[in-house]
Amino acid sequence: MYSDHKATFVENWPKELLALSFLSEGFELHERDVIAIGANTHDFMNAKGLLEKPRFSEQLREDIEYALSVLNKPAFLRFGGVSYHDDAISRLRTVDDVIAQLSVSNRRVASCLWDCLQSSTPVWLHLREWRDIPRWGEFRCFIKERKVIGVSQYHCLEYFPFYKEKESEIRFQLIEFLQKLLPVLHVDAVVADVAITYQGGEFSTVLIELNPFIQRTDACLFSWVNGGDFNGRIRINQSITDAQAEKKKRPYLL
Repeated sequence: MYSDHKATFVENWPKELLALSFLSEGFELHERDVIAIGANTHDFMNAKGLLEKPRFSEQLREDIEYALSVLNKPAFLRFGGVSYHDDAISRLRTVDDVIAQLSVSNRRVASCLWDCLQSSTPVWLHLREWRDIPRWGEFRCFIKERKVIGVSQYHCLEYFPFYKEKESEIRFQLIEFLQKLLPVLHVDAVVADVAITYQGGEFSTVLIELNPFIQRTDACLFSWVNGGDFNGRIRINQSITDAQAEKKKRPYLL
C-alpha cells in the first residue's frame, strides 16, 4: 500500500531533491482533517462508519493561509504520496480554492488517506507551485540500483510531432537532468516523473514526483511482464500508427 513506500513522499525528500522540483510548502494534517478530506469519497465514509461528513478545522484553514503566503504563487495540491490528477483544480490562489479542492471526491486520495490512517503514517498536505506542462513534456524515468534503465513519454497513447522537431534537444534535457537527479536520490529504485517545458526558445526540466518502483506504477511504453523489458533507452511513439497500436494494447486507458 501507499505507506509501504513513504520514502517517495514529498515530505521525506532531501533538500537537494526538493531543489530540483516545484516550489512547495507543506504541513502535517491533523487526523480529524484527514478524515474530513477522505469522507468526501463514499467508500471512505462507509468504511469509517460515518453518518455525516466532518467539517474542516479552523487550524487547517490557518495552515493553508500560511502556506499560500509563503508560496506566493498559484498552487496545486499533493499529499505525500498522491495527488488529485484528473480531478485537480488548477491555479489555487485562496484558502477557499484549496478547501474546494479538498472537498472533491477522489478514490485515489481517499485510498491513500485510509492506508495512512490504518498504518499510523502521518499525512502531509503540500501546496506546490502551479506550472503549465505541455502533454508532450511529461516523461517517466525508471531507476533501479541508482541507474536509469528506461525513459518513456508519459502520455503513451499519443503521438507528438514536436519530438521529431526537437529530438536531440529533448534527449539532452533528459540526460542532463537525470545526471543531476541520480546523485541526490535517497532511494535506490524509484520511478521519477519529470516535466520539460519550452518557452521563448528555451528548455527547462523539473521533477514532478517520485513513484514506487513496483508493478502498480504504470510502465508506459515499457512492460513489467517477465521482469520488465527496460533497456536503458528513451521510448516515444514515433508515429500516429505507434500510438494507435499502443491504444489497442491498452484499451483500459481510453
